[in-house]
Amino acid sequence: MSQSQSFNLVSDPWIKVLKKDYNETEVSLIELFDNSSEYLQLSGDMKSQDLAILRLLLAILLSIYTRFDTDGNQYDWVDLDDGWRVIKIDEDDVKTIGRSLLKTWKTLYSQKNFSSKVAEYLEK
Repeated sequence: MSQSQSFNLVSDPWIKVLKKDYNETEVSLIELFDNSSEYLQLSGDMKSQDLAILRLLLAILLSIYTRFDTDGNQYDWVDLDDGWRVIKIDEDDVKTIGRSLLKTWKTLYSQKNFSSKVAEYLEK
């Protein structure tokens, strides 16, 4: 009898990282974002793997932080549906959008962690 196996990219460990104690481990997407300050770098078998994973991680972060600020509040200039898909962006004040996004990224950098919106996004 064949048993069906499944793998969840969000909650199952699959991303190799190097921890601050120089031990390698595999973490899930949720673990990686929740504990990102505990890792020195990605640690795949080849640098090209690390680059591919980094691009995925960046795409996730851009999806979240172009919709929500670091406190998890939706930006005033974006309308979202229930699945957090963008319905409309009010592009009338590009400077406000730019300042909002810059403030979010600066705050994330200084906090050295990501908001709970990342886990919410991944669970969606």
